[in-house]
Amino acid sequence: MPEWFTSLSGHWFWLSVGVLLGAAEILAPGFFLIWLAMAAIVVGLIAWLVPITLPLQVGLFAVLSVLAVYAGKRWLAKNP
Repeated sequence: MPEWFTSLSGHWFWLSVGVLLGAAEILAPGFFLIWLAMAAIVVGLIAWLVPITLPLQVGLFAVLSVLAVYAGKRWLAKNP
């Protein structure tokens, strides 16, 4: 794996990505990016509390993103 990529694996990276995705949702609302932002922030908090490897962080982000989008879609369908 490239060195520049592994240097981005800290919790600050995930928290920053979460904030940027949240800001992008505010600028271009569509109720999609907010779920990805929440997943990135959760991964950042987990990576801050528990030292996990980069592949695990990426995998956790992928799983949490899918779950968050699915849960958000169901929640929005119930509450129009």
